[in-house]
Amino acid sequence: MSTSLAAPVSPGEIKRAVFQIATTQEPESGGFTGVLFRSYWDIVGEDVVLAVSSFFESGSLLKNFNHTWLVLAPKVDVVETMKQLRPISLYQFVYKIIAKILVERLTHFLPSIVSPG
Repeated sequence: MSTSLAAPVSPGEIKRAVFQIATTQEPESGGFTGVLFRSYWDIVGEDVVLAVSSFFESGSLLKNFNHTWLVLAPKVDVVETMKQLRPISLYQFVYKIIAKILVERLTHFLPSIVSPG
């Protein structure tokens, strides 16, 4: 199981993860949306593949990829209490790609790890 989870990733697996992740109009902590990665995949794809592959080969993640911004988004027009704010985590899209790949790989093992109800 460990070997399978930590196996090298293929460029196809990385690209598939990029195009499967739900995107929003809000920028990630790096200032870019996932839409940018999809729209300009022919330009940024090679660098994204290198960054994600590096994580799976070395097991270490660049500090910047693990940065998260916590933003308080208002639920109402005029905020008067903290209950009227909703916390949102914005983090790097490369981090999301790695997480998506690990989740996809882990999904195959869940039935043998977690018993039903």
